[in-house]
Amino acid sequence: MLYSHPGVLLLEHLKNVRNVGLKAHEQKCEIFLNYGDDLKTSIDIMLYYHDLGKSTKYFQDYILNNNYNSPLSYKNHALVSACIAAYKTYNTVKKTNRVILSTVVFISIAKHHGDFEEIEKMLVITDFKTLEVQYNSLQVEELEIELPKFSDLQKFSKDLFFNTIQGIDNYLLLNYFFSLLTYSDKSAAAFDSLYHFEQTKIPFQIVDVFMKKFENLEDNQLNRLRKDIYIQTEERICDVAKSKILTINVPTGTGKTLTVINGAIKLLRENVHLKRIIYALPFTSVIDQTAEVIKDIFGTNHLNSEDFLILHHHLAEAKIKHGEDYIEGDKGQLLIENWEKPLILTTFWQLFYSLFTNDNRKLRKFHNFANSVIILDEVQTIPYKYWKLINIFFNRFAETMNSKIVLLTATMPFIFKPDVDRTFDLIGDDLKRRSFQIVNRYNLLKLNNLDEINLEFLINHAIEKIDKNRDRSFLFVFNTIASSKLFYDSLKDLSLLHDIIYLSTSILPKHRKEKINKIRSSNEPIIVVSTQLIEAGVDIDLDIVYRDLAPLDSIIQTAGRCNRNFIKQKGDVYLFKLKKDDSKKRDSNYIYDAVLLKPTADALRKISSLEESSTFDFIAEYFKEIGDTLSNDMSDTMLKNVEILNYNEILNNFKLINEDPKSLVFVEIDATASSILKKYNKLSEIEDRWERKSEFLKIKNEFLSYCISIRYNKNEKISEFEISSGFLIIPSSIVNSYYNEETGFQRPETMIF
Repeated sequence: MLYSHPGVLLLEHLKNVRNVGLKAHEQKCEIFLNYGDDLKTSIDIMLYYHDLGKSTKYFQDYILNNNYNSPLSYKNHALVSACIAAYKTYNTVKKTNRVILSTVVFISIAKHHGDFEEIEKMLVITDFKTLEVQYNSLQVEELEIELPKFSDLQKFSKDLFFNTIQGIDNYLLLNYFFSLLTYSDKSAAAFDSLYHFEQTKIPFQIVDVFMKKFENLEDNQLNRLRKDIYIQTEERICDVAKSKILTINVPTGTGKTLTVINGAIKLLRENVHLKRIIYALPFTSVIDQTAEVIKDIFGTNHLNSEDFLILHHHLAEAKIKHGEDYIEGDKGQLLIENWEKPLILTTFWQLFYSLFTNDNRKLRKFHNFANSVIILDEVQTIPYKYWKLINIFFNRFAETMNSKIVLLTATMPFIFKPDVDRTFDLIGDDLKRRSFQIVNRYNLLKLNNLDEINLEFLINHAIEKIDKNRDRSFLFVFNTIASSKLFYDSLKDLSLLHDIIYLSTSILPKHRKEKINKIRSSNEPIIVVSTQLIEAGVDIDLDIVYRDLAPLDSIIQTAGRCNRNFIKQKGDVYLFKLKKDDSKKRDSNYIYDAVLLKPTADALRKISSLEESSTFDFIAEYFKEIGDTLSNDMSDTMLKNVEILNYNEILNNFKLINEDPKSLVFVEIDATASSILKKYNKLSEIEDRWERKSEFLKIKNEFLSYCISIRYNKNEKISEFEISSGFLIIPSSIVNSYYNEETGFQRPETMIF
């Protein structure tokens, strides 16, 4: 009897992996159409042959602990399995397809326990002597596999794999094959019985039913506009036809979330080949807010959202409903990362680092991008340097993987051009322009004519403004945590009548969420002091907004928090240019690239003030200037590496956010944190690393809610902090010296601002 894992027969494992993978593939429709039936044939071979090399006497001795004393390389199984599977594929599929498909099968099997590298490295076989030893010890009788002669296999392997594969379509094909194999292999191995997942279909009318809750709202311009946007999006879904890139470009506060969810669900109704909605947002800070809306939709329809929804980001709980059971720990995390339910709510980070990566684990979900509606909410946050990459890649991706891409924002960047890229706007030009004309909620003004000011100037101005507007709420948005804290402390010292709330990434996620909920539910005038984390998607409504200089789209997004619900008098948004007295640079230059600030300054120089109703054309002109003047070098580099399947460089060059050196710090702020920390420390007693990881995943959500990321000078030691498994810990004995619930983490001198 041959074994693949302790207690698991090899034949049973191979059959299970094939069944799981083929079922997943057969649910996909109209993908990689040029390969016809050969696509399924080669996938079948890959899945069944992937662990063929485990039938060697060396692997069997190793797994059964039969006093293994042979060279360690003899027990390896991936390469010999890959060679035989590739040979089988080459001699089975049509001549026109055999080089690419056999190469893809080879790489997928050879690397299925590791990460991708440059294509040339993955295709070179250097040790045919070990390969021959393994081949001669294969025991395949019970597996019903016919082996070729080794001489034929060796000649085939030497001749074929100098023909490298190139192009975006082949990048997608390889990722798809690899994803199916790693998904099937890990899922089948993790569950004792044959892994099975039956996707639940989302009822098509659930958002319509939910919308009935708002039928008795006041009949005003904004509510009528929201209804018009909702209805027109659904009506135009029927006209999408072959368009793969769709857009919804309407002002903030006009019901974009409900509109796009309903539109995506109706796309599933109109196109039976579409199976899944992947809703991606740029920040974890707004995911919980969107999740609440989605759960409310399902709840209103008397449905359990956990049957339909997967919430996937680094703070998400590693627990999932699977059938009638709830699964947590490593198996729960595995199921979450498989992205198999019909609605995935995730971050840009999770989405893009599954498209542009060499990582085994991140690629595992790749096959479920096929036949999906992918929503990119707040798409303007994608850095300009990747616009060309996103344009070219997603056009091929959507066509090859038979998916739809929906771009959603109030400030639509020129990533795709309607006249060139066959995009389809789900909001017609007339309604789009009318929406921006109707929703005229604020004036954008330049404080001190946008000449440089210091904090003292801003504080004095703010105090005077607040005193004259005691019945109105304020939002002050800064570019740096240091300035935001100095400003907050100055206002707190004045004992103003307003309640003052501070927000930044220096505050624990647990406290951040509580503060946002407090802002949203407040019925009294308040003052909010924040960094730019507030700018995109956070559903709050304040009367007067101040924003430090930023790229124009960020300014407009922040302005969307002003008079958001359009039920008060017109608000004011003051733009200022802050430079601290002891600083050589403006605050904006610490955060944003000068090449983005220049087009903003050029645009703002032309106006003395700007009404929201005029922002549509204003922002369009700004994005056009960016597209005409800024460099595409990074996109070109990424595209080149995708084209030649240079996976290491793809990983090295794609940086969605600035990844400064940071450390994760756990803050033992209260009794709950102490209890979680105690559980975490107890994990070290578990000897088996997989069991230890699984147990951590059960408390990960709670643990990370008490963690913040900080930049610090690693040459300096912070003796008071504890260190545990890569985490820094601020113990309860000194927590008051380094953290308070109002402003969060307080940096000692050894840390970099």
